[in-house]
Amino acid sequence: MPQPQNPEFQIAPATPNDITALLQLIRGLAEYEKLSHEVSATADGLHAALFSPRPVAEAILARLGDAPVGFAVFFHNFSTFVGRPGIYLEDLFVLPEHRGKGIGGWHTPSARPAVLVLHTRMMPLAIFTLQ
Repeated sequence: MPQPQNPEFQIAPATPNDITALLQLIRGLAEYEKLSHEVSATADGLHAALFSPRPVAEAILARLGDAPVGFAVFFHNFSTFVGRPGIYLEDLFVLPEHRGKGIGGWHTPSARPAVLVLHTRMMPLAIFTLQ
């Protein structure tokens, strides 16, 4: 996987101040998938889901400088067969014009803090793709 070509590339957990940017990226994903008509997410709904006292999901934003260029949304699950918690990656999206720069590569140096948070929980990661 190529390394990010811009030293200003950063990945960090989303904050309440990132709701507008996150919603724009969600709309970008929907547009890319030709599913814009299905987006009903709102800023208030995202804030409640991500930052309430008991959040149901978490988000990570990728930025080049101050510009948000990608995101990941994930939530925690539990396998009854294995008896262990896990993480389900709901979406991982990078704006098309920023692809091929290593932004989606979670093992890149600037992504390590976010990966460390996930990895130290000792949980398997479940990723499903529809074809």
